[in-house]
Amino acid sequence: EYRSPSIMFALVTVFQATNLALAWLDVAGLKRKTTTFLEFIGAVPPFLTCFCMACAPYEEAGRGQFDPEHEFPYACVSFFFTAIWLEGLLHLAWPSEDLAMLPKRFRSVLFLDVFGMADDVKA
Repeated sequence: EYRSPSIMFALVTVFQATNLALAWLDVAGLKRKTTTFLEFIGAVPPFLTCFCMACAPYEEAGRGQFDPEHEFPYACVSFFFTAIWLEGLLHLAWPSEDLAMLPKRFRSVLFLDVFGMADDVKA
C-alpha cells in the first residue's frame, strides 16, 4: 500500500519525457542530439534517486517509513549529475554578446522580442 516503486518510476518517466519535449520545442540553434544529451544528464538524478528509494530498507513496524539508520551512498552521485546539468543549462541560457544581452537560444525569447532586437538570429 505504501510502497509503489512502479508509480514512482512511471511519474518520473512522464515528467522527464515532458521535460525533453519542452526542451525540443523551446531550444533553437542546437542540434537535437545535444539537447537530448543535456536533458538525459538532467534525467539521471531523479531515476537514480528513485532506484535508491526503491532498494532502501524499510522499518518493519512502520507504515512505509525508511530505516533511519540506512545511508544513501549514491546521493552524492545525484548531486554531481545535477551540478553538471545546471552548468549545461547555464551555458545554454548565457546571454548574447550584443547590446540586447538576451538568451537567444530559446524560441520563447525570440517570440517575445517586441522590439525586434533578435532579428539577426537564425531560428
